[in-house]
Amino acid sequence: MDIAMPDVDGIEATRRLQSLPHAPHVLILTSLSPSSTVERAVEAGAEGFVSKTDAPDDIIRRVLGVCAGAPQFNTASQKQLIDDLSESQPRSRRDEARELLDALPDREREAVMLAAEGYTNAEIASRMFISERTAKAHLSSAADKLNMGRVQMARLVERADLPARL
Repeated sequence: MDIAMPDVDGIEATRRLQSLPHAPHVLILTSLSPSSTVERAVEAGAEGFVSKTDAPDDIIRRVLGVCAGAPQFNTASQKQLIDDLSESQPRSRRDEARELLDALPDREREAVMLAAEGYTNAEIASRMFISERTAKAHLSSAADKLNMGRVQMARLVERADLPARL
């Protein structure tokens, strides 16, 4: 996915793709500096980041890696992510994630947390003693409120770092 595209940029396109039920793996390929885009790309759901100036063999290897489900970041983007992490305040990001989850009604939050643990809609319904349709409705409502897809909601739960369920 290129960042600079007409109509919608690659970050927004990635975000939209990640909201699909069977979201594809996304690798960002750009000529832009990682400092301005890599963190936003990852937050949108990108699983890799390479520069158009990287060696063709390296780009191909990273595309294949992302297709296989392995995160792939070139050296410059890895350095930028590490720099971003060292500058950020993990506690505040965790607190922000918890606040977003706490703003959801209890049943929606429960459905989101089960989805983040990898349960299917049918399994969520069974665990919550509701119909599969209601489970889907809870997840859809939460996604609308959070303006996120299922993958981003799972990442939000991970970032919230909540204690394991008993």
